[in-house]
Amino acid sequence: MTSRIWLLCALLCLAPPEFSAHFQYATVSYESLGGNTVLINVWSQFRRSFSSLSAFSGSGADGRAITGDTVDIIGVDYLNGGGSTQPVRVLTGDGSAYPLRMLVTQYSATEDFLFGYSNVTHTYAAPNDGGNDWLVTMEGCCRDVSGGGSFVVTARVNLAYESQSVAVKSLPRHVISSAPAVALV
Repeated sequence: MTSRIWLLCALLCLAPPEFSAHFQYATVSYESLGGNTVLINVWSQFRRSFSSLSAFSGSGADGRAITGDTVDIIGVDYLNGGGSTQPVRVLTGDGSAYPLRMLVTQYSATEDFLFGYSNVTHTYAAPNDGGNDWLVTMEGCCRDVSGGGSFVVTARVNLAYESQSVAVKSLPRHVISSAPAVALV
């Protein structure tokens, strides 16, 4: 039984990119626009060929999004919704939620990704949540190869102490070919 689990794990780790889920990585940050109003910035990368539905459709020759297109970011809720589509959202920590639309700034048909940013402007009733940070989260589905695996990316907002957050850029997933390198002379 244990050897079967290890074999399954090894196969999942070696799965080609076309079998990976559509969410790859994201970072959430904010900057103050004055008073209790913030601009929430979400930089994210998704698998371009996520679905045969209209997800990530755009002006590319293949009908999918390319640089300059704006797309709704959706996920599929396999765990609770039986495969129904749900918007990927930003929750501001005070009860408000916004579906995300991404402006595509980079893409690759060969490497199968879309990268871009989404902005949300939100006004809080107070600079913080009763002395605690507001927790801004980007949440959605799906991250793992089975189609499940909801994800949450969080930033802390406390306008009483800071006017912006650090914008952490996580490393994207890279696929390295096993083909031999070509020497340039």
